Amino acid sequence: MRTTLKCDSMTQLVSGVTTPLLGSHEALESEIKWLRERLHTVETENAAMSVKLNQQQWELQNRLAEIEMHICGSRSTSSLGEEENERNRESII
Repeated sequence: MRTTLKCDSMTQLVSGVTTPLLGSHEALESEIKWLRERLHTVETENAAMSVKLNQQQWELQNRLAEIEMHICGSRSTSSLGEEENERNRESII
């Protein structure tokens, strides 16, 4: 067996003996294919989660606006009621 000091991208120098780093060309192509499929899956999941997040954000903003309108409406109603009570007291006097 011959010991080599050269190491290319497909091999790794271990104890002076050249051994395959990741395996055969077919194994690398298979891994590339798997990685591309995984990337596609992750991108699809990311898009779906983005849509869900946008929907939840829209619902939250609408609910917040409803609550703010309700609070503002009850404040104006209560202030109108106070003014009316004050007028009624003055008319009694």
